[in-house]
Amino acid sequence: MYRFRFLLIFAFLLFFSLNRHSKAGVFNYHSEIWADKAGYNVYLPALFIYNFEAKNFPDSVDFKTGEGFLLNKNTNKVITKYPYGVALLQSPFWLVAHFLAKEKTGYNKAYHKAIDVAAVFYFTLGIFFIDKILFLRRQKPPKDDRVGWWAVILSIFGTSVFYYGVYETGMSHIYSFAVFAAILFFLQKEKIGVTLLLLSVLALIIRPINVVFLIPTLILYNNDSFEKIKQRLSNIFTLKGIILVAFVLCLAFLPQICYNQYAFEHFSVNSYQNEGFIFLTNPKISEVLFSPNNGLFLYSPLLLLLLSFLFFKNQKIENALPLLLLLLYTIIYSTWWSYNLGCGFGHRAFVDIMPVFILSFVRFLEQIKTRIYLIIAVFCMIFTMKLMLSFDTCFFGVSDWDWNGFLQLLKGKIK
Repeated sequence: MYRFRFLLIFAFLLFFSLNRHSKAGVFNYHSEIWADKAGYNVYLPALFIYNFEAKNFPDSVDFKTGEGFLLNKNTNKVITKYPYGVALLQSPFWLVAHFLAKEKTGYNKAYHKAIDVAAVFYFTLGIFFIDKILFLRRQKPPKDDRVGWWAVILSIFGTSVFYYGVYETGMSHIYSFAVFAAILFFLQKEKIGVTLLLLSVLALIIRPINVVFLIPTLILYNNDSFEKIKQRLSNIFTLKGIILVAFVLCLAFLPQICYNQYAFEHFSVNSYQNEGFIFLTNPKISEVLFSPNNGLFLYSPLLLLLLSFLFFKNQKIENALPLLLLLLYTIIYSTWWSYNLGCGFGHRAFVDIMPVFILSFVRFLEQIKTRIYLIIAVFCMIFTMKLMLSFDTCFFGVSDWDWNGFLQLLKGKIK
């Protein structure tokens, strides 16, 4: 029955995703392989079909997929600024589609559907690990964990996690979400071993910036005293552990190093060369958190409810991690040249770290003594879902603070 529940979740999410993309077609901004999503995915057709030779690709396919990557016909190279981690996680599903596809181009409908299946699989896997963490916390059957499941449901449908699990399936965020949830599970079990190391390295090859999550999480998660923090640090920073970490990191990043040498003629390269932290002296904090153009709290007000709990209702050391991650991610992205990360729903960068907030929200629902907070949480979820169902890939307001554009979105038709 327990496994059947997750099969039902997977089936529901997959149906929703496939239905959402049923009329999207290919080579347009609604498709699963477009812009950034095409940049993450291009490693797969390049490796398995076109031998990393730009001239072998279908004509102008880089332009047709939103210029997420570049086919340099002069050098015959395939250029993408994105790391290969997302493609690695997509590869089993992509290879099945490749085996079944009649036209093995890497860009017809079958390959798009494979990305939907991949994202929903990792989305469900993330939910699975969150549920397992709740089981470990209570040491009783998951079927009795009603409060925990209420919190998970509210958090998934009341934040942008759902959007990146079933709508924008080719983006990196739902893959980080799943890996982070797995990391928290092994930390909950106090398993500081090879599995945790491999998951941490996987997080880094999905997005190197995930190190911002890893360092504080490996130290603080599931630690309620400074003595436990010291003990975990002593378990992590051993000579054997450091040598093993260095070896696995070198092995995991070897494909990326080889690609950098091929594409940019240098083993170590900043593929985001023309992008940087240009707002260091003028961070766009209010825009990141509250702007109609992807503001985190505006699109996911449920997180404000959680934040009030962390600050005022439960001031313990266990709250340090979600508050620290919120602070770090806000500072980083508010100083980045594209502080809202372009097109996205509810500042997509925070989707990656949402497992931490979901688990904190469980504590919130367990400790509240009045149903008014639950009622508010449900309204927050309905608000976010309405925005999500009316959202069309981008906020099309004339400025970051175009409230009229936001109201039009809120009142808009379901897409």
